[in-house]
Amino acid sequence: MNSIKNKPTMSLWVGGLFLIACMALFLGIGLRFEAASRARQENAERNEWLPVTAHVKSCFLVQDHPISAQRSVIFKIDCRFKYTANATEYIGSSVTIGPQHGLYGGAAPPPEAARMDSWARLRPPGSLQAIHYNPKNPTQVSLAGADEQFRTNTGAISLRASNQILPLGVFLLLAAVLTRYFTSRSAQQTSAENR
Repeated sequence: MNSIKNKPTMSLWVGGLFLIACMALFLGIGLRFEAASRARQENAERNEWLPVTAHVKSCFLVQDHPISAQRSVIFKIDCRFKYTANATEYIGSSVTIGPQHGLYGGAAPPPEAARMDSWARLRPPGSLQAIHYNPKNPTQVSLAGADEQFRTNTGAISLRASNQILPLGVFLLLAAVLTRYFTSRSAQQTSAENR
């Protein structure tokens, strides 16, 4: 009698575990594809886009408050550059997305924000900065790794996240399958004993 009551609870538990495992696998695989896409883009920016020395028009730290997270902030470095490509003068911009932090109860900004602000202040208007521009669309520019220490949207970060989530998804899926197998086997044995 007790095993009959536990069966629906166990089925829900196994179903929930299976659902979480599938979500982790889906997220891990999605991050793997995103990592590959970003790595290709980063490689193109470094190796296919053309280097040029640009004049900094502006470079500063920005605090972006996402709508989805009311009490958090994403720090970004927003820079604009003036440069010449193919005998034409262009103005291009680059935004480096940094980490997201919760700011609760007037907490001080994290150390990363101070480092990002310092990096931006070292590039005052009129200073020179090496950038790369897209030869197919010269208004697209990249710092080509000069901002690597702050960027949180790199292929390497997505790959690391995928490498953490995928094994967890595989482990949870294996746990769900084994739990389901041993639960049904135990139920069959109990049923056979009751006959």
